[in-house]
Amino acid sequence: MFLDNIYPIIDITHINQDYIEYLGTKDKFWFVHNGDRYLFKSIRVQKNGIPHLRIGEDCSEKIACEVAKLLSIPQVDYEFANYGGLRGVISKNFISNDRGEHLVSGNEMLKESGITDQELVHQRIECVYDVMEQIIEKKPLGFKELNNIKK
Repeated sequence: MFLDNIYPIIDITHINQDYIEYLGTKDKFWFVHNGDRYLFKSIRVQKNGIPHLRIGEDCSEKIACEVAKLLSIPQVDYEFANYGGLRGVISKNFISNDRGEHLVSGNEMLKESGITDQELVHQRIECVYDVMEQIIEKKPLGFKELNNIKK
């Protein structure tokens, strides 16, 4: 397919998992490649102990990444990936422990604002907007003010 050249699917089946990441709803793990740490986020989720596939979840991650790039908004850079036949995305670790940085996930921010576990399953844009408006006081690292965005 011609889109494979634009957005290649990286096969990481041969990669050894460094450790499993338990944060969030999707099955994911960290791995090291050429000295850099990467996170593989699969489209598989566990619901009541039963695995389910969220078809299109990888595409939504990639689309959000690409749209943010076009708008000059800092974002995680995602690439499509395949691990043993399981679809997902990979991203390079962008947190520096040396600089004292740590990750606060979207789910953590939503929970702090009073969102219930049931509401976390389906992150509606209204909830995400409310949380961003309430919680985020500082601009993302590397963000430069845009003409049409003042806050």
